[in-house]
Amino acid sequence: MCARASRSDTPPERGLIGSVEHGLDNDAVLRSAENILARLRRSYLVLIASGAMLLVTYAFLLGPLFPWSPVKPGYERLRLVRADVYFGAGGSVDPAYGRVDQAIEITERFHQLSLRHRMTIIVCRDWADFHRFLPIVRGDGMGAATPEYGTVIFVTPKVQQIKFDTRGGLINSA
Repeated sequence: MCARASRSDTPPERGLIGSVEHGLDNDAVLRSAENILARLRRSYLVLIASGAMLLVTYAFLLGPLFPWSPVKPGYERLRLVRADVYFGAGGSVDPAYGRVDQAIEITERFHQLSLRHRMTIIVCRDWADFHRFLPIVRGDGMGAATPEYGTVIFVTPKVQQIKFDTRGGLINSA
């Protein structure tokens, strides 16, 4: 009975989460809950930032921002005076691409405008590459495409399929 007498007959003080009887301090529990929420927010922020970085990396290496990527996997570069021509690695490039500088000069004279930036010409290996680089363009009936931003020409596999005059196509695309 002595053991019972030392215990209080009143119920232990209870808070929102813990009890004093078990050594839990409500303020400490709430602080740890806030700490957990802060860590969770940071984790979500890191997850979102990582996802955004993966998306940007994909866009540069394999997607629509490919022409501006410093690394172009699967493509080799033919560097000319006023243009860079990218073609499938291990493949051969049409000799007409070596005369792109002349085609740019002809185009500038015709339009009476000067090109201020280097041209980038990407000779797509296949239709999958073309549609990946220009996702808004569908179909396979064109020989080349120049997006609105203007310093990139995507040459489609159609040019090689129908043995199209590459030089004439480049002059018309520019």
